[in-house]
Amino acid sequence: MSRSLIKEWWSKPPALFPWVALFHLVITSHAIWTFIGEPIDAWSYPLSFVLYTILWFFVSALKRWAALGYIILTSINLVLHYFLVKDGAWYAFSGAMFPLDILFSFFILVFYKHFV
Repeated sequence: MSRSLIKEWWSKPPALFPWVALFHLVITSHAIWTFIGEPIDAWSYPLSFVLYTILWFFVSALKRWAALGYIILTSINLVLHYFLVKDGAWYAFSGAMFPLDILFSFFILVFYKHFV
């Protein structure tokens, strides 16, 4: 059962989507590993990666709500990145995936008609 779900998740979307999901997983793992032992208020940076990763795994399953969520998260982060003070925790949250999140959002929009 799980093997067929993984095979469907890997073969159903365009080939780029599962590879980006693996990229998100690797970069999230690295961010979490880097922030182990840090105080909880410094975890806004890895939290951003976790949100992007969760949404992208559902994007790879071609869920429309996840595609919209990823684009909305990218838009919010873009606004935060340009209008916040450069030293705050929210600025670190907003700049976590910049500019890759914009590129990935573009790919979502290109393949948006495939989403269910």
